[in-house]
Amino acid sequence: MAAAGTKNDVLRLTLATVASGGLTFLLTNALDQPLGISLLLSVLIGGIVLIVRFLIMFEHRLTVVESRQLESLREINILVDRKFSEINKATELFHLIESSAVQHDVLAQLVRHSTGILPTSPPIIHSLAESRLRELAEFMAELSEGGDATYYGEDRDWLLGLARHTTTSLDAISTDGVDRGFWQSDIGRHYLEYQRQAVERGVRIRRIFLLPRPEMAGQQEFADACRYQGKMGIDVRVLDHDAIPHAMRTSIVDFIIFDGAVGYETMSASITEPDARPVLAQTRLIMRERRVQELTHIFDHLWRISRPLEAAATPSPASPPAAGDREPG
Repeated sequence: MAAAGTKNDVLRLTLATVASGGLTFLLTNALDQPLGISLLLSVLIGGIVLIVRFLIMFEHRLTVVESRQLESLREINILVDRKFSEINKATELFHLIESSAVQHDVLAQLVRHSTGILPTSPPIIHSLAESRLRELAEFMAELSEGGDATYYGEDRDWLLGLARHTTTSLDAISTDGVDRGFWQSDIGRHYLEYQRQAVERGVRIRRIFLLPRPEMAGQQEFADACRYQGKMGIDVRVLDHDAIPHAMRTSIVDFIIFDGAVGYETMSASITEPDARPVLAQTRLIMRERRVQELTHIFDHLWRISRPLEAAATPSPASPPAAGDREPG
C-alpha cells in the first residue's frame, strides 16, 4: 500500500509539473514572446510548481511520520510503565517473602507448584486449585490479622498441625468425660501420637475431663483412658460438672490452648442418640489475645478445683483405650 501510494504521488507530481510548464509555454507563446523566453519561463514555472508540490508532499509525509512516532512512543511508554509496574510488584512481593517469618523455600514451593498447573489441564483442576489457593489466602489473611478463623464441620488439619508444632504447652478441656469413638478414630490416634512426641520434646500437656455425672469417674474404661494418657506424660484431671461455678457453666465449651497463644474451640451440634459421638458444627481457631487470655483464665481456674483420678486398673500400652474425652481435648 505504501509503495502504491508513493507511485501515485510521483505520477501526480510529474503531471502537475508538465501541465504547469506546458500552460506557461502556451501563454508566453500567445503573447508573442521569443521561443527561448517561453521555454525558460516554462521550465522555471514548472520547477517552482514541482518544488512547491514536493514541499507540500514532504510536509504531509513528515506530519504522518511524526504522528506515527508519537503514537508508537505512547505505546512504548505504556508498555514500559506496565512492565515497570510488574517489576515493582514482583520486587515488592520478593521483599515481602524475604521479610516473612515463614520459611522462604515454603513460599517459593507454593508459587512454583502453582505455576506448574498448565492451561491444558482439565478445567476442574483449575477450579480446584484456585479454590484451595483462595481458601489458603483467606486463612493466611486471618492469621496475619490476628483474628479468628472458622471451619464449619470437623477440622483435621488445624488440630493435628497445632499439636505437631506446639513447643511449650497444651492445655485442653473436654466437656464430656465419656469418649464416643474419638480416640479410636484416625484423627484421634494421630492427635494422641503428636502429644506423645510433644511430651518427649518437653511440652507440658494438661487435660481436664468435665464429668456430667460424678459416677463416671469410677467407670473402668474411663479410668483406663486417663491412666493410659498419664503414662504418656499427660497430666490428666477430672472435674464434676456440679463443681463448676454457676457463672462459668454456660460459657464453657471444648477448647485447647496451644503455647498460651492460640485457642482452638469446637461446638457440637445437637444429637438425638445418647451414645452417639457428637457431630461438630464448627471449629474456631482463635488468635485474638483477649479471647485467648479468657480461655487461659477459665482453664487455670478449673485446673485449681479439679482433682487427679485414682487409677482403677492398669491399661495395656499396646493401643489407646476406648474411653477418654470427645474431640478436641
